[in-house]
Amino acid sequence: MGVNFDLIENVIELDETVSVEEAETLLQLLLEHEDATIDAHTCTHMHTAAVQVLLASKPKFTKLPEDEFLKRFLAPNWDFQEA
Repeated sequence: MGVNFDLIENVIELDETVSVEEAETLLQLLLEHEDATIDAHTCTHMHTAAVQVLLASKPKFTKLPEDEFLKRFLAPNWDFQEA
């Protein structure tokens, strides 16, 4: 759960809960794989540290979170390109 990287697809997957501890992992993955996309469709909770990483790094999302709060209030600030 949390943050996973699919090397073959070059996708960072945000699963279920992304904790404060995983925000640093997320940042490191985004720095190491600048062209990676984000799949957050199974994300139900995200710590504000992880939100800040995503807002600052502005990665491309291929799948938005299904969580209504994340989708409604955060997704408009993210670059979404459906895969």
